[in-house]
Amino acid sequence: RCEGLPFAAKVLGDAIRHYDFGIRGWDVFLRNCIWKSPRIPKYMSKILSLSYCNLPLSVRRCLSYWAIFPKNFEISKTLLVQHWMAQGYLYSSDNLEMELKGEEYFKCLEAHSCFQYCTRDGGMLTCKMHSLVHDCVQSLSPYDLMMRFESVKQLTLNLSSWTEEVKVVGTHHLVMMIAQGAGFPMDISGAEKLRTLVAVTQGCLITSQALSNLFKQSKHLRLLDLSLTSGWHNCFGPSGQGNILDEIPVEICRLINLRYLSLAGSKVLKILPETLCDLHNLQSLDLTGCSSLRKLPDGMGKLMNLRYFYTWCCSSITSYPKGISCLTSLRELTNVIARADHNDAKEFTLGDFEKLNNLCGHVRVKLVGNAIDADEAIRANLWNKKDLDRIRINLDGDIGKESQDVIKKALNPPSDLNIEF
Repeated sequence: RCEGLPFAAKVLGDAIRHYDFGIRGWDVFLRNCIWKSPRIPKYMSKILSLSYCNLPLSVRRCLSYWAIFPKNFEISKTLLVQHWMAQGYLYSSDNLEMELKGEEYFKCLEAHSCFQYCTRDGGMLTCKMHSLVHDCVQSLSPYDLMMRFESVKQLTLNLSSWTEEVKVVGTHHLVMMIAQGAGFPMDISGAEKLRTLVAVTQGCLITSQALSNLFKQSKHLRLLDLSLTSGWHNCFGPSGQGNILDEIPVEICRLINLRYLSLAGSKVLKILPETLCDLHNLQSLDLTGCSSLRKLPDGMGKLMNLRYFYTWCCSSITSYPKGISCLTSLRELTNVIARADHNDAKEFTLGDFEKLNNLCGHVRVKLVGNAIDADEAIRANLWNKKDLDRIRINLDGDIGKESQDVIKKALNPPSDLNIEF
């Protein structure tokens, strides 16, 4: 009856603790009385509101942010923390890392029964908010906006309007639900104060001109998700379609406050502009499923604050730029192609892992070349990668399998780092 929400059980228990009907009376009560009473949802809403007010202000902001997601939305904890990070919610006066502060806030919300459940999907922790808590959060979040955009003909949105088609609650966070076949709006009037823009669809056309107009107007954006999917791990959308985005305009450099950018599922995107590297505050870049992307910008080394870089299924990239070696804040680097035969001046090489000591979790490395340079393997300095769990190494056809032991010995990994070939 409480749909898995412990807090609901506590509230209902408090509401009925003075009843004493005997076994038969309780049986009738269960089947008829309390569940049909309109007072109970209102009562629970009040109690949830009080619980919300008892949370620390910093945690309240993180909980309120959930109002931008639709009901029954499921998200990984890692991605949720990246969203909070992008909004500046994880500032720590005690100099804790933002990820640790995010973990602290997440556990606090979990302890307050804000999540219906937390599960592991392929080793990834995901969570979902109970519908009662979601209703409460939305009612207490006047500055968060959930907007549904389904009209094929409506190419201009006015965030200051209130019509039957577009119901606006605020102007800081915008989620657009775009129907299949509809286009991305050419102009979003009143978007000057937007901090979040997420587009969710089964596939739609995004023109370069539409993005150029958006970038010129929304200079305060901190989070931009154009993956047009319901989750970063499902990059091809619920119907198996990615978005139609073939060009990112150079005006993206205007988004100087941008912390999070997802272009996941952009299967026809072939190139990224060099001006993307002017986004010095960027912390997360998700290119998952950009299967036609041929190369990454040469100036990647300028993204000094980049912490998460996802390139799953970017099969057309043949080399990674040297600048990645300068991204010392990187915590997750899913895939990388590295030259193993020498220290190249332009391409990322095996030895360029040297300063990436904050890497966590799993990394896939494809080694290319016609030999293994032992000096490069030693320079990779794997011994200092204390938070890495596993490295999966793909050997290029020119590098024989007999080199595996030589590579392992030269890399000199810590004993708890698992290397797979």
